[in-house]
Amino acid sequence: MNLTGMRAIYSYKNASSGVQYGKAKTYGSGANRYPNLYAKENGSGINTTTVKTNGIGISENGYDTPTTETSSIANNGLTITQTYYNFNSMPKEYFYNSEIYDMIFNVERYYWLGSRCNNCHLIPDFGIFNIGNLYIGGRNMISGDGTIGYSDRYIRPQVCLNTNLQLIECKGENSSTNMHTINKK
Repeated sequence: MNLTGMRAIYSYKNASSGVQYGKAKTYGSGANRYPNLYAKENGSGINTTTVKTNGIGISENGYDTPTTETSSIANNGLTITQTYYNFNSMPKEYFYNSEIYDMIFNVERYYWLGSRCNNCHLIPDFGIFNIGNLYIGGRNMISGDGTIGYSDRYIRPQVCLNTNLQLIECKGENSSTNMHTINKK
């Protein structure tokens, strides 16, 4: 994304709570269930109003081996940082490279991204970003009340690409498959 796109993300506010992207909200007693991985993340606050600043980022792996951990409850308050945002029609002008934008957003299916998000609704929501059909946003995987969320998205590999790349569309053996060759400009 370019600077205009990043500014749009940082100005995003949750419609129900008014909490702005990057700002924290503390929930008192009540619906305070959180995924165990969240306790390791920057911006988390388990049983405190102070948020962690020496943890992992929302796109970092928190485990070195597979885990069966699920969730825990913060009995004395839960502080979460708003990292969720969405755009129902992501503007092409928010990106440096329009070819990469077209390859990612102009698809008919929705795909999971490898980044977690936290949404400050009336109760806290923890989810994963998804993208497709000009949309980017998150889907709730677990709420503070323990409700389990969505699982209706496809998996698509995600890679980081420099802005100095050129995408050249080519056809595979199946002519309906859109494939791209990536070259440096």
